[in-house]
Amino acid sequence: MAIERQAHPHTSVPSTSGFARITGLFLLARRQLRNRWLESVLVLLGLALGVAVLSTALSFLAFSGAAQRSTEAMPEYRAFTIMPQQADVSQLFRPDAPAVLPLRRLEGEPPRLTLELALRMRDQVEGVESVLLGGGRSRSSAPLQAVDGEPLPVSEGEQPSLHLVPVGADFFGSDSYQVVAGQPFAWEDVRAGRTILAVEEAWAERFLPDVPLDQVPGHQVTAFGRTWSIVAVVRRPDGPSPVASPFGPREMAYGPWGAPDFAEDAVLEDLQVVPRLDADRGAVRRALELILSEAFGPEQMTITSPQDLVPEQQRRALLAVGGLASLALLVASLNVLNLFLTRVVRRRRHLALSTALGASRRVVFGQTLLESLVLGLGGGVAGLLIALGGVRVVEGLVLRGVPSGLFEEGIRLGLGPVLWGLAAALGASLLFGLYPALAAASQDPAEALRE
Repeated sequence: MAIERQAHPHTSVPSTSGFARITGLFLLARRQLRNRWLESVLVLLGLALGVAVLSTALSFLAFSGAAQRSTEAMPEYRAFTIMPQQADVSQLFRPDAPAVLPLRRLEGEPPRLTLELALRMRDQVEGVESVLLGGGRSRSSAPLQAVDGEPLPVSEGEQPSLHLVPVGADFFGSDSYQVVAGQPFAWEDVRAGRTILAVEEAWAERFLPDVPLDQVPGHQVTAFGRTWSIVAVVRRPDGPSPVASPFGPREMAYGPWGAPDFAEDAVLEDLQVVPRLDADRGAVRRALELILSEAFGPEQMTITSPQDLVPEQQRRALLAVGGLASLALLVASLNVLNLFLTRVVRRRRHLALSTALGASRRVVFGQTLLESLVLGLGGGVAGLLIALGGVRVVEGLVLRGVPSGLFEEGIRLGLGPVLWGLAAALGASLLFGLYPALAAASQDPAEALRE
């Protein structure tokens, strides 16, 4: 009589035993890490330092990228600066520096930039957003004689002064000045040399304290032997200003560059031609070179731009920072590999005894690899905690002396550096923990017990 085997329904025992096996491996790994706590701490510190350096460097790189994008929108960064040809002093700092600088002999009067040339560039060069006039005048401050025909009282023997900055019509828009009242002067006013002013809020509040700001335009002041009409009230930007020094007067006024009283003293030291963001910078530069060549001849003027110089320098700096961070992580990973191998060598008899008592090679391999992953996770978390302090230190060093408000967000440990730090720690522990785990699982128990 044949005996039939009764089929039993499928149960979840394999999955339950698999979970129990993983739990057992985790408990064994935790016990081994606790028993050899000094080695575990050394491995964890090695990974933590590597993750801290990497996360701090990534945070700095993210800040540098954001600062680069913010800087690219600044007119001064995009501008082509035009100035008379000067001796190249940078060659004195090269290894093959000459004993003396070679100087060229100028034929006739030295070339001078003019307001007419600036207006020509503004009108004829396609793709130009603005033209900024740079330089200085022999006089920019004079006693303020009267406001609306009323003489100003002398306070403590000191006559109030009008601090006047001559600018072009594109100055207010390019330098982020906010118009509070009225309308700043246009290029037609600069061409005509009209005696009009745009005053700052602080100036209006001091010299016209009883007049609302929206009613300040239309009032008149007397200085430099002339009567000036106020056409606008402007607010100085929060960041640094190219003409308003933090150590200078707070009450500034701005007048057209071509005002008659200053026409003879005008000295344009440089021009800043700002192309539009969507303009072809190469075409704009070629058009400027053509105008300068027609006006002064070849090699009389230089055209430079920070946008053409800074990216290459910044790219090298960022590559250096990234390379140092990667090197630090590599050194930490090699240290971890050495410590893992040392742990396996010291535990050969213990692992061989476990194999002899019935532990499979898979269990030995899984236990050793799980120890590496636990140390990697712990090292990653510890490294991120260290990186929080490292980011603060880097922020203090990098942003020291930078005006407040220029980079309000500062350097932060964002989500990207955190994820990269954890991934690097787990990846390094997994990569450099595979070989010690394979070595532990593939050893001969009998030979290991005889040693």
